[in-house]
Amino acid sequence: MGTISPKTVLGFGEEEARSVFQNGNAAFMRNWHYVWDLLQGADSRVKDKVGVALLPAGEAGQSATLGGWQLGVSKYSRHQKQATELVMYLTSEKSRNAGPSRAPTCPRTRHCIATARSRPLALLRRTA
Repeated sequence: MGTISPKTVLGFGEEEARSVFQNGNAAFMRNWHYVWDLLQGADSRVKDKVGVALLPAGEAGQSATLGGWQLGVSKYSRHQKQATELVMYLTSEKSRNAGPSRAPTCPRTRHCIATARSRPLALLRRTA
């Protein structure tokens, strides 16, 4: 620390880490899917210069967290039909392919060539 990343890196939140990395002032960054679009933006100093990799594994094997959206419809909602339609859309094939920062949810989408080019983070996920 202090050479390939700032000494203060251990206290960074997601956006502090992204900002330092995106400005070319850190060698590594661990963050969420949304960051990929920002790193590839026109104003990014690291555009087309970064890649993705799994976190290093120990003897017990690989460990990681994807996070999630946990979509659902409350039984108390006054708009259950509309809410259900929204959940169905957000989990549809069309929506899954809406943008590069969205983590694909099905194996077919996850491993296709278009995904490999626009969402390299998706290729790191394992199919359960």
